[in-house]
Amino acid sequence: MAFRQCVLVLPLLMALGCAPGAPAVVGRERKPTPTSNHQARPPIVVALVVDQLGQWVYDARVANGTLPADSRGFGRLPHHVRARYTYAATDTAPGHATLFTGVLPAVHGIFANEWPNSSAEHAGLASILFDGTTRPVTTEGVSGAGASSSAARFLVPTVADRLHAARPAAPIVALSLKDRATIAAGGRTPTLALWWDPQQARWVSSSAFTERLPAWVGEVGSPAKIDALLTQSWVELVPGKDVDAAAGEGDLGGYGTVFPHRCAAAKVPGGAFRASPFADEMLVDLAIGAVDHAPYVTEGGLLAISFSTNDYLGHLFGPESREARDGFRRLDRQLARLFDALDARFGVGGYEVVLSADHGVEPLPERRVTKMQNARIDPRTLGDQLAATVADPWILPRKPLVTAAERTRFEASFEAARAAFPIARIYAPEELAHCTESSTVPRSVCDSAAKAPIAAGAYYLLPMPGAFVDTLYVPGFGTSHGTDTANNQEVPLLTTLVIDGTAGNSPSPTIYATLLARALRLPPL
Repeated sequence: MAFRQCVLVLPLLMALGCAPGAPAVVGRERKPTPTSNHQARPPIVVALVVDQLGQWVYDARVANGTLPADSRGFGRLPHHVRARYTYAATDTAPGHATLFTGVLPAVHGIFANEWPNSSAEHAGLASILFDGTTRPVTTEGVSGAGASSSAARFLVPTVADRLHAARPAAPIVALSLKDRATIAAGGRTPTLALWWDPQQARWVSSSAFTERLPAWVGEVGSPAKIDALLTQSWVELVPGKDVDAAAGEGDLGGYGTVFPHRCAAAKVPGGAFRASPFADEMLVDLAIGAVDHAPYVTEGGLLAISFSTNDYLGHLFGPESREARDGFRRLDRQLARLFDALDARFGVGGYEVVLSADHGVEPLPERRVTKMQNARIDPRTLGDQLAATVADPWILPRKPLVTAAERTRFEASFEAARAAFPIARIYAPEELAHCTESSTVPRSVCDSAAKAPIAAGAYYLLPMPGAFVDTLYVPGFGTSHGTDTANNQEVPLLTTLVIDGTAGNSPSPTIYATLLARALRLPPL
């Protein structure tokens, strides 16, 4: 597998370039101020991820004017390639791990968003980065209740790990609504790793990284400011003319399917907050606070921000919804605010930016040209039918299959499952353990097949094209990703860096880590 990974990555690194047919990039290339001395200063690199931003969605935002012609957000990033993930497990944790390690899930070992854990409350599943030896951390210090997350599952170093090893004084700040996004970006020794706790409606970290959050975090993300955002009404910047609350859109516990939306109206306001543009706004506030409190000017460093709201909006309302369009329009403004703040502190051209997505997204089944009436795979129902736990894309038998007869009976139940659900194939652990280029297992599945679930006896679930495992945010509604279709695999990569190479290629997003390493002046991957 290691040799095959080299075979996959090396040609991609040689093929970095702008793909023909990519949409025109809005805005002008930044130029450093004449009096700046950026080359003598340690490099400052901003790594941005817009969760669930498929290339087809970005193209539509450009074509329909959602991204304005005078954009100072996305439009500040002049170089654009159309990248494509080679693996099928196009979910958040594998995507962020791939972006920040430069290798595939079969190598970095982050194989799903969640995995069974006996102490978890949600269907026996916990974050893939759950670490029972850690505790949550707030501005008050380490909490005595519950466990948190860490980078222990990563099998390879991240770009942040390599930066820390080369320049220990360089600040590394990673911010997101999700632990799996933050930790992939920040690595094992971040200066600050911060994510959102939807139940407590506050920003938290893990004892794996710190014993107490800085006081300024409590000021920027104070309870008063959070409460103000939770009670604020979200109205459209530009009222849409199409149907609000289209078929297939989900209501997250009272958050509603029509404008205006108020997080406080939802059963779990902190959960609804993630699906509001106010979350992106506070992430930028935190990023600016981090820049003001970390020695970027003297030491350089990495500032990584994952904007997850786009992901939640897609899951609930679909990427074609008025909510998703307005969220994108507002995100562009927040990027502009971030870049303006960085310009004021470091000078125009005084930092580099790389932006991409962890995966794409399927359209709402109800909105497809050929409507899919049975696109959503309910993991609870499927799991009960198979006597297994479904941790997309894995199926783990609830009881170990000890005898050949038990194994035969378990696999016989697959046929009934395929008749009831839109399942293309289910691959056995032995098939996955011996994936080769000549295998009957598709390369996209082989690239997803990490050793840990295979060793646990897990099977790999590959839905039919256009189908997906339901997120259960609102069961039976919304959309998702997690398969090897172009909608899910193709994502934009935009950057201030010149991308050398031959035009006409669709490089893997593993080049994201290569670009970060180059900008940080680290040795090549």
